[in-house]
Amino acid sequence: LMCSSGVAAGLYSTDPSLVVSTEGQSISLPCGVPSESCSSINWKMKEMIPGWFSDVVMDGRVTSADARYHLLKDCSLEIAQVKPDDAHMYTCQSGSLNSSVSLRILEVTESQTPAEGTIELHCYLNTFKGYVPCSRTSDIHIRWTDQNDEPLNGQRFRSENLFDCFSKLFITKKLTDHHRTWKCHVLQNNQTKASISYETTVEGGLEEV
Repeated sequence: LMCSSGVAAGLYSTDPSLVVSTEGQSISLPCGVPSESCSSINWKMKEMIPGWFSDVVMDGRVTSADARYHLLKDCSLEIAQVKPDDAHMYTCQSGSLNSSVSLRILEVTESQTPAEGTIELHCYLNTFKGYVPCSRTSDIHIRWTDQNDEPLNGQRFRSENLFDCFSKLFITKKLTDHHRTWKCHVLQNNQTKASISYETTVEGGLEEV
């Protein structure tokens, strides 16, 4: 059910907590509202149109037709098999109390127009409408490692953090980068929130053994 309300804007916290997932995972969105029973809990998802939202849970019952939603015993909202379209703002509400959670999807893509002799990877936190800069107060940063979580040291690696939740990795290409795995990690307050791997291919390359 999609609704518009004059108080809709008031449903969403100005500084929501952040939950990061990768596509295909199951995640749980915490409800920050104290409640003796989940029977009074509502979950709403903010839509693209200002002031519009969709009801996901009403009075402790999942009302969305999407079977991937589940209300857990602690009133958290579970979303199974997360998709990019799930990356919205969600609000848990009970009476006049509410708390909001921003769900973002961690993605890695490879530039199709890199500089000659370079592999260029992009890591970012996406929303349902594409990349949107993170809040400056989110204390988010991105770091790159090899497949064993070791830092990328040496002159052939260079990273460039355009924003807190968007980073580029430039790699001077070697034939042995064929089928090599790189990892991108998102940290908040120095705690890893999510990681994602990406395997590069190099034309005429060799797999390192």
